[in-house]
Amino acid sequence: MKHSAPGWQPHWCARLLGVVLALLASLNAAAAPPTLELAGSTTLAPAIRAAAATLKESRGISYRVRTGGSEDALRDLAAGRIDVAMVSRPLRSHEKRDFQSIEVARDNIAIIVNARNPADRVSSELLRSIFSRGRAIWPDAGGPPGAIVPVVRGADHATRTVFDETIGTGNLVPTGVIELNSNAAMVMYVAADPQAIGYASTGAAADAQRRGLTIRTMLVDGASPEAMDGRYPLSRPLLLVVRNDGKKRREFDVLVDYLKGGAGQALLSSYGFAPRSR
Repeated sequence: MKHSAPGWQPHWCARLLGVVLALLASLNAAAAPPTLELAGSTTLAPAIRAAAATLKESRGISYRVRTGGSEDALRDLAAGRIDVAMVSRPLRSHEKRDFQSIEVARDNIAIIVNARNPADRVSSELLRSIFSRGRAIWPDAGGPPGAIVPVVRGADHATRTVFDETIGTGNLVPTGVIELNSNAAMVMYVAADPQAIGYASTGAAADAQRRGLTIRTMLVDGASPEAMDGRYPLSRPLLLVVRNDGKKRREFDVLVDYLKGGAGQALLSSYGFAPRSR
């Protein structure tokens, strides 16, 4: 009578099982759509991450969201390194030739000062003077004794672009101006320095106040940053931008549909953003 070699059959079965499992894994990987890559605005990213988490749980769609600024994201989008740019400023006319944008919400840029600063209002003209270093002491602006410390966002961030273009300060950083790269860094700096003045998303400013950071917002040209009726001068759209090449992915459409719907607009509102333009 013939006998099998000891251990041959279990070893063969184990190898076969391994091959089958590897094959199934590769088939699943091939069937699953690739992760949609989004990058850009530090203002918009937290809300998009929250929306992505909801869609991952409810629809099984995978999104990867990272920050870095609107301007860098548009360059990455043009080069094909990402699928979607999160942009917190209007597209320029030449950009509209290459990109398609979807407005998901609107945001105001709040001018913020330390809560111990009595100055509560400012004009666009005065802001231009302060941030171009033409006006350097707080008593000239209704504030406490001492020098004004202007704080700006980094040059690759749309918040800085919108502020510079609206107020007319140019995009150079004069000596004595502090440059920071996120809403969080901005509000923390202003909360720590009674002489500072800066700017941040209205939602970020409101969140900082809820968390007990000692900042407050100023009226600009008599209008509150909470006003979404067009009177506040530092207003901007929040956009999702894709290449204008007809290769828009289904995962992008699912995200946009969610953000335009009631649940998505409620989510964006919870981050301090206003409903998108109709």
